[in-house]
Amino acid sequence: MLGNLVEYSDPVTGTFPMVGGPARVVLVDPASRKCTNMNKTWTDHCDSAHPFCKNEEHSAEGETIFNPHPRLLIRVGTGPEDIHLEETRQRHLKYAALSYCWGRTGGLKLERSNVQDLKRRLPWSQLVKVHQDSIHYLWVDALCIVQDDPGEQIAEIMSMASIYANAYITIAASTSLGGNTGLFQTRQPTLRLSNMEHDGNTFDLYARESLEHVAFDYEYDALNPENARLWIGPNATVRRHFPLFTRGWAWRERLLSRRIIHFTRHELVWECLGSTSCECGAMDEFVGSQALRERRFAFGVPQDVEVRCGLMERSRKLAKHLSLSSETTSVNFSSFTERWDYALMYTIMGSAADKLFSTYDAEHYERWRDVISQFSRRNLTYESDVFPAVSGLAEVWIARHQDCGEYLAGLWKADLMRGLLWICVDQYERSDTGRPSQYRAPTWSWASVRRAINWLRASDTRDPNYIFGEVTEGHIEVSGRALTATVTSCGDTDACFKPVGSKASDPSEHFSPDSFPDVRELIGHESLCLHWATDKIDARTGSGWDRCLILKACTATSSTFVRIGITERLLEERKSLLQPCNIRII
Repeated sequence: MLGNLVEYSDPVTGTFPMVGGPARVVLVDPASRKCTNMNKTWTDHCDSAHPFCKNEEHSAEGETIFNPHPRLLIRVGTGPEDIHLEETRQRHLKYAALSYCWGRTGGLKLERSNVQDLKRRLPWSQLVKVHQDSIHYLWVDALCIVQDDPGEQIAEIMSMASIYANAYITIAASTSLGGNTGLFQTRQPTLRLSNMEHDGNTFDLYARESLEHVAFDYEYDALNPENARLWIGPNATVRRHFPLFTRGWAWRERLLSRRIIHFTRHELVWECLGSTSCECGAMDEFVGSQALRERRFAFGVPQDVEVRCGLMERSRKLAKHLSLSSETTSVNFSSFTERWDYALMYTIMGSAADKLFSTYDAEHYERWRDVISQFSRRNLTYESDVFPAVSGLAEVWIARHQDCGEYLAGLWKADLMRGLLWICVDQYERSDTGRPSQYRAPTWSWASVRRAINWLRASDTRDPNYIFGEVTEGHIEVSGRALTATVTSCGDTDACFKPVGSKASDPSEHFSPDSFPDVRELIGHESLCLHWATDKIDARTGSGWDRCLILKACTATSSTFVRIGITERLLEERKSLLQPCNIRII
C-alpha cells in the first residue's frame, strides 16, 4: 500500500484541500493474475456483503421483475477452437454481458446465413479483439442477436434490459473506441526507487501519475460545490478517454447492470449496487456517484446513498469554509439535489440520509427526468434508436411504480405538467443543430430534438405490442391561457419575441429555441406564448418564474401547433395579455 501526496491550499484561494489516503501499485498488464485476483476479491465481497446485488428479486406477485433471459449465449469450451453459440434451455444460467462501442469495424456478426455455422463453432480469428478478450463471458449483442432479422432484433431489444439486469456481471470496454481496440490495454509502468537507510536496511518507493476518476464522479463529490453545480454530463476529458460513457445504449446498460467491471486505459474499476472501487485504491467503496444513485433506484435498493465518515468530515470543513448553516440552506433542498452535494447537504441540514431521501425518492418522476437528461447528453448512431434505447428504463420505472400511469413519448402522463418543461442546455456548443431528419416524436417531447436537455424546475400512437417502442404520432389537447407574439430575433444562444401590438421601445422576452434553424425561419412571423406553469422557486416568499411554451401554428387558421422553444419567465406586465385558448400540440 502506498499513500497519496497530501496538499493543502490557502482557503483564501477558494480551493478545497484534497485529502490523501491509501493507494496501490497499478500493474502494467491488466490480464495478469494479480488483476484477476483483485476482480475476484471485489466479486467475492459483493457476493457475501451485498444481498441487493444478487439476482433474487421478485415483484409483489412473485414474478421476477427482470424476466426474460437470453435466447442465445456463447458457450465457452476448452480453447479458442471450441467456442460456439447455444440456445438456452435452462433459465437461470450464470452469464456475463459485454458493454462496448461497436466502432466502424463491427467484425463477425450473427446473421441468418451463419446461425447454424456459429452454433457449431465460433471462428476465433474472425472475432474482433474485444470479443476475443471477453470470450470467457457469455453474452455479446453482435453474436447473440441476428443482426439482419428486424423481427428478432425488436424482440431482443425488448429483452435487453432484463439481459443486463440478470447478468452475473457486465464487462465494460469503457475506453475502447471500437471492437478492435480490445479490453486489455497496456498501462504506464509504476516507477520503483530502491533506497537504503542509515542502518543499512533497504526499502522501495513507488511513484506514478495520479489517476483521474472524473468519469465516475469522484472529483465532484462534496469537494467543490461549484464543480458539482456545473456537472451536466460527460465533459471533454470523459469524451476523450471514456468513449463508452458517451453512448446512449451504454448509459442504459450501465444503469441496468448489478455489477460492472470497467476496463480502462489506466486501471480496472468496479461498480456494483453497493459502491465503486478501483485498482489504484483512490475510490475504494466510494458511494457518491450519480450513476450509483440511479442504479440503486432502478433495482429498488432501499437506502439510496451511504455517507462515509471521511466524506462527512470533508463536508463539515467545507460547510464551515463556505459559512453555510441549516437556516440558510433548508429552503434550498432542490438546489442541493440538483448539484448532487449529498454529503455536504446531510451535514449542514443535520439529518440522516434516509430521512432526507424518504420524500425525494417517492418522486420517481424526478428520477426519470434525471436519467433522461443524462441520456440526452449521449450519442446514438441511429436517431430512430432513441425510444428503443430508453425502453428498458421505462419498463423498470413502471414495474417499480405502478402509479407512473401512461407512458407518452418518453414522458409520463401523470407528470406532463412538469415533464413538458424541458429546455435545451447546449446553446453554446450546438446552436446550428436542428430536429432529427426523420420524425421520431411530437414536438412536445424531449425526444423531438437532437440536443442535451434539462428540466425547468396526451396521447400518442405506438406499436400496440410494445408500448415503449418508437412513436409514430402523438398529440395533447391543452386548455389554458396564451398571448400572440412575434419572433423578433434569434442569435447563437437564445431568441426573442414581443407580444403583437408592442411598441419598438418595449422590452423583448427571451426564450430558448428547440431548433435554432427552425426559429430563424420564423423571424418576423407570429407565434403563440402558452403560459404553462409558475415555478415557486423561493419557499419563503412563494415567488417564482412563469414558464411558457413557445409554439408555432401548423397553418394560418389552424388550432394545431408545434413546439419551437420555452421561456423561463414572463414579464409581470405581460400577464394581462394572456387570453383563454384551446389548442392541440403535436
